[in-house]
Amino acid sequence: MMTIIPATAEMLLEYYGKAPERTVRAMAAIENDRVIGIAGVYIELYRAVAFADIGDEVRAHPFQLARATQLFIRDVKSRGIPIHA
Repeated sequence: MMTIIPATAEMLLEYYGKAPERTVRAMAAIENDRVIGIAGVYIELYRAVAFADIGDEVRAHPFQLARATQLFIRDVKSRGIPIHA
């Protein structure tokens, strides 16, 4: 079963194989004690940039993916970060 939890620096290192180049606020998709996806937001110049690095392992859980997306958008909005589509 996939779970979504706040990502730690160690999780980002595990998933990407290197430390992030900037400060990020991210969530991690975990399955069987392994990071299978990362999504979050970082500040670049004068704007917030949302990102999601997910693959088929995360897409195999559409209900949980949709729920995590809703929670992510709610968190970003609560921080007063504008959302542009």
